[in-house]
Amino acid sequence: MADRGLDIIRLLKKISEKPGGIQVVYVNSLLLDELFAKQFGGVTKLLQSSERTTEQALKAEAGAGLGGVIAQLFLDLKASIRAEGRIGRQTKTIVEEELTLEKKIALCEASLEDQGLIIENPSSLAVSQGKYLRLVDLLFTFQLSLQGDQERLKESIGVDAAEAVIARWQRDQALTPNVVQVALVTPQPFCMAAIVMVQPGATGSTYINFPPPLPKHRSVLTEFLGEDEGVAFLKTYWVSDTA
Repeated sequence: MADRGLDIIRLLKKISEKPGGIQVVYVNSLLLDELFAKQFGGVTKLLQSSERTTEQALKAEAGAGLGGVIAQLFLDLKASIRAEGRIGRQTKTIVEEELTLEKKIALCEASLEDQGLIIENPSSLAVSQGKYLRLVDLLFTFQLSLQGDQERLKESIGVDAAEAVIARWQRDQALTPNVVQVALVTPQPFCMAAIVMVQPGATGSTYINFPPPLPKHRSVLTEFLGEDEGVAFLKTYWVSDTA
């Protein structure tokens, strides 16, 4: 993508406009890293952009909230670059240690929004083509190893669509038989489904089986993969709960 050195402040403002923090429920780390590299050109180019952003502008954004925390990180990086005289190993180490999942996700979402590449809760499959889809409070979790959940799925989206989802889940589950795979599905505004791997720790959570407590909202960033039996299958980047 084009150099976004002058856009850092705008991205921080977008992040700061969002209420509350981010609790990551699931993330595909490989997809997140690919997206981060695509949006920012890798760590070195991001550091070059932060180096060209003035301290005064960053200090104006530093403060409470995730946007302020990221602004302070950029200030720390500028200080490290000055101390090293260049973008060196110490500075890159700070990025690796401090650029948490939450911060990377927030920066990626702000960058995609800035380019108009995210559609939230699309009204039809046609309008979602070529965009990232942010599905908020739409997807329900089905643990398809449970017969009761399979029956619930059939009641929700119909037998043919449910069998297509179950078949996709069975193929994915066969690849990682020792890890739980769940389906995220919605019948409205059109039938969509994603299969994701539930893992403990930073890259997943059993919380995905339950809706977030009020007043939090569950946001899922996805891309359209293809259609089968009237089901739009999705590639899932992350699932997060936000206030």
